[in-house]
Amino acid sequence: MVVAYLPRYGGQGRRGQPRPRHQGLYGHGLAAAGFLVCLLFAFFGLTRVVFAVVDGRPRRAARAGGKRFRETLGLIAPPLLLLLLSLWLGLFTPALLQNTWTAAVAQLFPNP
Repeated sequence: MVVAYLPRYGGQGRRGQPRPRHQGLYGHGLAAAGFLVCLLFAFFGLTRVVFAVVDGRPRRAARAGGKRFRETLGLIAPPLLLLLLSLWLGLFTPALLQNTWTAAVAQLFPNP
């Protein structure tokens, strides 16, 4: 059996001086903090775009134009049809789909 001996202070540094153990982890913490800050800025940028879309605030150039975009039946019908189809599948699932989904779940999570 081989037992590795780990010194108390993380080994020897230059010229035989003990090296503190936390010195190696300090850079990882800074990298993690930098990554989280970058992720936070990306989140702020994306929420700005999403809130502008959700709030529906048009830019000044769009407000200046008098003609508005009209929604026609061709634009409204496909999403409405998909919504009704998903509602139908959720409430009134056909027996063939229900049996197929039950078999798939049984293969993923077998009973002991």
